[in-house]
Amino acid sequence: MPAKKIVIPTPEPRLLNIKAAALYLSCTVWALRQLVWAKDLPHVRIGRRLLFDRADLDKFVESKDFCINRLTGSQKERGQR
Repeated sequence: MPAKKIVIPTPEPRLLNIKAAALYLSCTVWALRQLVWAKDLPHVRIGRRLLFDRADLDKFVESKDFCINRLTGSQKERGQR
């Protein structure tokens, strides 16, 4: 009789490193860093590591107000309407 395998589900981590967060948002690591520098995306620093909460990333994506403000601001900087 073969031994039974016990499968223990591993939970997905709540905090993602910058590479995983970029993959989650389908953007580049550089784009994510720019959002952090502009203070547009909440993050956690542990030492030199940048970590992102999945819930904050989801809120960021769902935020239409953010997109409208960013588009309006970037067009004004370029001198366009």
